[in-house]
Amino acid sequence: MSASVTVSRRRLTLALLCLVISIFSARSFFGEGGLLSLSRQKKELETMRIAVESSRERNQHLQAEIADLRNGHAAIERLARERLGYIAKGEVTYLFPEGSSDPPPDPNRPQPGAPPAPADRAKDRPPRSGSSRSPS
Repeated sequence: MSASVTVSRRRLTLALLCLVISIFSARSFFGEGGLLSLSRQKKELETMRIAVESSRERNQHLQAEIADLRNGHAAIERLARERLGYIAKGEVTYLFPEGSSDPPPDPNRPQPGAPPAPADRAKDRPPRSGSSRSPS
């Protein structure tokens, strides 16, 4: 009987060892600080690095614009023209409608698919019958 008890204890010990190993393995994959969490944090870190790089580029651009505004009138004049619509004396401003690169339609030219103008309709109309008007 002692041989069967020894085998049962070994099997029980082996089963408990497998259970403990599987619990720790699951925790290392799925638990806090596990591999999945690590992967998520790496993605988040990369996103933050991209945001920081974008912010640095924007800061450099803004610092260059500030230096431009402090040092010269050309930058101030450019901003006044772009944002406030100012023009210099003797200049002419042309405003184009946004979203259309086509020239505006010519009002004297008939549009395709439009009905003919009233003067053109009179030419195409047959003479009225029954009218006894005579040219004088």
